[in-house]
Amino acid sequence: ALTTVGSANWATHSGTAGQIMVSSGSISLNDVDSEDVNSSLGTTFTTGSVYSSLDFSVTAGAQVSGGDYEYFFHFGDAGFGYVSRVDVVAPTGAGDFSLGLGNTSTAELSWATDLTFGVTYTLVTEYNRDSGNSALWINPVNVGSTSIVTTNPSTSDVSRVFFRQSGSSANETITIDNLVVGTTFNDVVPVPEASTIAFILGGLVFGFVAWRRRK
Repeated sequence: ALTTVGSANWATHSGTAGQIMVSSGSISLNDVDSEDVNSSLGTTFTTGSVYSSLDFSVTAGAQVSGGDYEYFFHFGDAGFGYVSRVDVVAPTGAGDFSLGLGNTSTAELSWATDLTFGVTYTLVTEYNRDSGNSALWINPVNVGSTSIVTTNPSTSDVSRVFFRQSGSSANETITIDNLVVGTTFNDVVPVPEASTIAFILGGLVFGFVAWRRRK
């Protein structure tokens, strides 16, 4: 099931509430529905880093093309200070799609290796409040694995994690599972040992994860 650290409460902040539903412990985001949801992290990051990890797959009827970059996951504050926005973007070659990353509504840079529809990948992101920049890894082994890093810094604090649905020229569906948020890379890769308490709130099934901080 999807998991997050901090508050276990998810809230609809845009669109039609109750559209994001769980199937086999995961959620699907698409361009037909409009609900966007967020969860408080239980603290506000005014310094240091916040990390996330989630498993995702993308399906669509045709290769993603053009510049219709619609972000589906990000960190942010209680207003509109959104950072570490992850987009489904056009591939650089013959692949199906790639991922973009930015601190604004348009991806600043893209993952260099094309990705394939129907394959499940692990996505890891970091927002460093001190530098204001974000980083993205796909299927990393450790923090030294290949990543992309923004150079357009934000000044936003972070207190929430978000999922977003929006229209896209590719009409893709994004299936997401196993969200974990922490303050170090090792908190989220691999998924830390934890006790999980499942709960149901507003049609969404998530888990609350608590773990002892690794030394």
